Amino acid sequence: MSAPRPDFSCNPGGVGGVCCAVNIPHPRRRRRLLALAAVALAGCNPHVRRDATEAPVVVPAAFAAEGEAAAAPAAPRWWTAFGDAALDANLERLLAANLDLRQGWARVRQARVRATQAGSARWPTLDASLDVSRSKQISSFSLPGRDPSTEITSWRASLAASYEVDLFGRIEAQAEAAEADVDAAVLDQRALGMSLAASLVEAWYGVVEQRALRRLLDDQVALNQRQLELLQFRFAQGLAGSVDLLQQEDQIQRLESQIPLVEARQVVLENQIAVLLGEAPGAVTLAAPDVIPDPPPLPATGLPAAVLGQRPDVQAAQARIRAADARVGVAVAQRYPALRLQASVGLQAFDLEKLLDDWVWSIAGSLVAPLFDGGRREAEVEVARAEVEARVLALGKVMLTALREVQDALVQEARQRAHLATLEGRLALLRQLLQDAQARYLEGVTDYLPVISALGAVQQVEQAVLAARRQLLSLRIQLHRALGGDWSDLVRPGDGGKAS
Repeated sequence: MSAPRPDFSCNPGGVGGVCCAVNIPHPRRRRRLLALAAVALAGCNPHVRRDATEAPVVVPAAFAAEGEAAAAPAAPRWWTAFGDAALDANLERLLAANLDLRQGWARVRQARVRATQAGSARWPTLDASLDVSRSKQISSFSLPGRDPSTEITSWRASLAASYEVDLFGRIEAQAEAAEADVDAAVLDQRALGMSLAASLVEAWYGVVEQRALRRLLDDQVALNQRQLELLQFRFAQGLAGSVDLLQQEDQIQRLESQIPLVEARQVVLENQIAVLLGEAPGAVTLAAPDVIPDPPPLPATGLPAAVLGQRPDVQAAQARIRAADARVGVAVAQRYPALRLQASVGLQAFDLEKLLDDWVWSIAGSLVAPLFDGGRREAEVEVARAEVEARVLALGKVMLTALREVQDALVQEARQRAHLATLEGRLALLRQLLQDAQARYLEGVTDYLPVISALGAVQQVEQAVLAARRQLLSLRIQLHRALGGDWSDLVRPGDGGKAS
């Protein structure tokens, strides 16, 4: 017949803070089962954990905008789709040398050390000590001829161990909170890498735009110079007036006045890229082209739930909910008794040669239960729960912002394409108008005003088309950033920054 088993039960609402109870059916087995009872009690935390992945907002089934809906995750190295080898090289350099990212890795290391500190409470502590003391006693009563003082040397060597039995899961909850902080720090790094990559690509094509604009301005100035030479020839023959010459010279001056501003914007963007790469302004030479490329094919946006699942900022917000919720468990466990065990073994003697002769040992345990604290522990629980609610609301905001960024990028890109098509159609119309105005002017049908007006309109729309093409590329960059992607390989060598 098998021996009766102890019956373990857990009652989170027990009287006097008792969470778990043990019913031992056979009195003679009580001593042997005390250790088993302590193990059964350990980790019994009355706090019920919440699901950090539960969405605090309603997630739509699909994006209500143009875009290919697919479940495939976005590619993290999305900039390679532009086919610019120089850009790819600078992006890899950014991820390795950016100072903001390097600061973030330092914060990750700090979080890991704190997690190690929090987890160390799971284990006993062991301290070794060696004490030597010498004392002297002087007696007022002594026999004649004898020294009234006595000198005593005491030697003591000991090992002391202490351990807290995690009855209600306080230590485990502290460790879990610290580990969730590590996850949040790593995910913050991924979100930062995602944002910095988009910033560099944005600045890179800003440089490309300024170079393309400078080349366009040079072409427009050259065209106006040729037009001025034609007017000077006609003026010498009496076929053109001085007003025509002045209007054409004003057109040239207007274009040339834009060149210094373009050069300044280009330098500013190059300095921005240098700082992103961890270099001083002016220390980086960029091999950027001077032609704005067409955006690659539209990426698969995926379903909203899938997009949220691959956004590191959303995942970081969820990790912070886990950390805050674990700290609620810490606050709740602090309202229950704590069991601490101490043990020591040592050697003690008044002579070093006899130190190994005398052994001293002790074992002690203490059970401390809070009875009255003026509501402090209860207030700590409420503070921790309020922090969880704040983190949940913060997650909702991050999720809504992520959905809005994707939605905005899709809508704006579609409308920008329509705007660009309208500008290109208008440019073709104005070029035809300029050609007809020049023909009528040369035939003497009209004066030069229609020509200079059409020429100014053509060149203005040419610049507008260039800016619209650049804006279309910028919106594509924003879409890639909004889609997130898997950035789990963003790990500093030797650091091991992957979240658990």
